[in-house]
Amino acid sequence: MSVTIVRGKPAPVQRTVAVHGTVTWVNADTAAHRIASDARKWVPFTLAAHGRKSIGFDRVGRYPYKVDGRNKGVIVVTAGGGGGGGGGGGGGGGSGTRIFRYSVTVTGRVHVTFTHNDSVARLNGVEDLTLEWTSTYPNVVLKKLAVGSVFVIGRNGGGTSPGTVDTTYTFSETRPALGPCNGTVPFSSLGSHLILGGSSTSFVKEFVFTSQMDLSAGITVLHTINDQTTAACGGFGKGFPPDSRGSVNVRGLAVSEFGALSQVDAKRRDKAAALWFPLKQLASHQRFSFSANAERSDSCGTTCAEKGEIELHVTARPR
Repeated sequence: MSVTIVRGKPAPVQRTVAVHGTVTWVNADTAAHRIASDARKWVPFTLAAHGRKSIGFDRVGRYPYKVDGRNKGVIVVTAGGGGGGGGGGGGGGGSGTRIFRYSVTVTGRVHVTFTHNDSVARLNGVEDLTLEWTSTYPNVVLKKLAVGSVFVIGRNGGGTSPGTVDTTYTFSETRPALGPCNGTVPFSSLGSHLILGGSSTSFVKEFVFTSQMDLSAGITVLHTINDQTTAACGGFGKGFPPDSRGSVNVRGLAVSEFGALSQVDAKRRDKAAALWFPLKQLASHQRFSFSANAERSDSCGTTCAEKGEIELHVTARPR
């Protein structure tokens, strides 16, 4: 069983493992993170970027811990919860271990328009930035560990599911001092990864979904965009369209676009609710999807207005 550290937070927050089982922490961030048991059940350790560390649990109980002393997680060790290898079904409420597969597609679009009205006429005009992407994960292999109505679902073998992302960046500038300039910068078959899982225990029900461009791919995209916009716009480079809106609440999920690096985060907010969408569909190997659309208008200075919109859609199909 694995716990992935994403932006300094454990995913899933609660991981259930059978007694004598092992939990592996995987750092998906570029920064190091410290993992410490609240009750000093293990020696605190620090994970370097993309590092991992495994700990065995030989006694039933709850083992709360913190990442960097702030973000909480817990390991729940049960008396059972394992079984032999499973077949390809879904099914909820059974016992043992089951393996099933999904094909997952994520599409997104972020569009931001800046309207400038400066005292210097040559700085007046409109700046328009758009990022669109499609991420595909053709073979997401998940393991479901179940005892009665209690279950935990995560990536089979731990870690993340590999995939690819196609991204198109479009820019347009009408301010005379910086342009006019416009263009499209396409990217195809860049590396991407997916975290997908969930759990229903006596303590918590949680669904986690994170789709993100690989770090190396994101760096390549940022540098290429800066180089091409610098050349096209009189030496003034551009970046991803910013999104300061924060998360959008969609049917009990918090969905957000992070840094425009082709990411969707969906985590359950209301832990007091009953078994909810899409955890129910995931647990029984059914198709599920969710979407988010939001608009915002902000001031980006005394002489600048900003308008943004975001569209996200996720579809997971059983294989």
